[in-house]
Amino acid sequence: MIMKTKESLERQIVDAMELIGKLKECVAVLKQEEGALKYEKEKCVAAYEIANHEVQTICNHAEAAKNILREIDQRENAALNGIESAFRRLKSI
Repeated sequence: MIMKTKESLERQIVDAMELIGKLKECVAVLKQEEGALKYEKEKCVAAYEIANHEVQTICNHAEAAKNILREIDQRENAALNGIESAFRRLKSI
């Protein structure tokens, strides 16, 4: 009986050691995957920062374009007012 218990315990120890080996392999794979994910995250963060900077640049250009269009409209209105004024003066002559 003691021999069977000893053999059973030895078998359990062997099984446990095999399981520990498999778990160590899983941990190694997970560590590799974690490293790859960290690298991908860094790439994504860098790409996001670049894209965010580009969006800000485009927004700045759009705002500058709006200002230029406003100035063009103002000049156009001033020119039209000048033409109307000149036309009225010519008409009154």
